[in-house]
Amino acid sequence: MLPARDFGVFTLGRMPLDSRRIDVLAENVCRTLGGQERRGAGIHGLREACASGRIAVRWDTTSLWAREVPRPDIDVADARLELCRRHVHCFGPTTPKVFTWWSGMSPSDARVVWNAIADELVEVDFDGVPGWVLRDDADRLWSAEEPRGMRLLAAPDLRLFGRDRDGRFIAPGLRALTAAADSFHPNGLLIDGRIVGAWGRKGGHVDVVLSEKLGQEQYDDLCAEVATLPVRDPRLSVR
Repeated sequence: MLPARDFGVFTLGRMPLDSRRIDVLAENVCRTLGGQERRGAGIHGLREACASGRIAVRWDTTSLWAREVPRPDIDVADARLELCRRHVHCFGPTTPKVFTWWSGMSPSDARVVWNAIADELVEVDFDGVPGWVLRDDADRLWSAEEPRGMRLLAAPDLRLFGRDRDGRFIAPGLRALTAAADSFHPNGLLIDGRIVGAWGRKGGHVDVVLSEKLGQEQYDDLCAEVATLPVRDPRLSVR
């Protein structure tokens, strides 16, 4: 779910620098919708047209619906810059290549946007590879405390721990982060900032496969974490 106040940043912010194709697609999609909300599957160009800010979508596990909405009241250029800032703020240290993938922009467009906020960035050494963070975030990064606590992370969240070729930055690849992961346990168990196991779920049954042994306090924390899952009668098994 996207807050209404952020809709313009995450739609118009992805608008190509040459927006003519998107404008045409959006006009065609809106004409097809005819002022009504309808199932989006099969509407030609719907995904690309969403960058126009004129179309909102909602979905569940089986269907997607689309409807026409007023275009957000934000300058397109400002939206692009803000999208880039938010990416660097949330995922930094990061790189122009990662921003390109994450934003869905073309490499040339993403580089133009990245360069436009270059004065707001500072280069850092990230495990021997250059990365960038927002200059305003740098002091907080140097003084950040080690993460504590336990989380059951869904597979997409594991990208935060590095999915590119070198395992440092987010990327579309699905690299296993623990030997415990398999097709039935694609998700990650995070303890104090480290991936120490994998998990999967079928109904209310949560199956955890550990790559490290847990202490009693950690096991109790895991039970408490499973109990917070939004499923009926969650049950835990650990191997």
